[in-house]
Amino acid sequence: MSKIKITGFGGQGVILAGELLADAAIIDGKEGSAIGSYGSAARGGLTSSEIVISNDFIDAPFSEKPNVLIALSQDGYDKFLSTVEKDGFVIADSGMIKIKPFPRQYEISATNIATLDLKSPVVANMVMLGALSALTGVVSKKALINAVKDIVNEKFIELNLKGIDIGFEKGRQLNQ
Repeated sequence: MSKIKITGFGGQGVILAGELLADAAIIDGKEGSAIGSYGSAARGGLTSSEIVISNDFIDAPFSEKPNVLIALSQDGYDKFLSTVEKDGFVIADSGMIKIKPFPRQYEISATNIATLDLKSPVVANMVMLGALSALTGVVSKKALINAVKDIVNEKFIELNLKGIDIGFEKGRQLNQ
């Protein structure tokens, strides 16, 4: 069972990323659940999404002790780093976060990549999902692509898919 927490601030697409990840798991023939949590302010407040992916029935759809933390903001990173299971790992947006020591941590400058390469910082979440797929195989890249096509507004599909492609390649490079 994979327990993943994605965290950032409102407006970064954290909740959408969780929904896409759970949908991709289902497309891959697994069980998937996602529960989003907003801070006191929808835009700019701390936001998180807890995702559980399993080959078996999910009896508790929470990930209080995630084995993967994807952090898009400093506040989320600071709040949830200590909750990651001891054998888990972190994928941190190094352009947004001052990195602290942690045994297994991958740094991807997702917001900078999204801003500079794709001209849209809001697809940093897709960069991170692509990297997660490459690093773990918890969901396939194909399932992520199909989840985007199922859920994302048609006019933003191509941009989101580019973010996944770039993130997947970055994840493959980190995994070597």
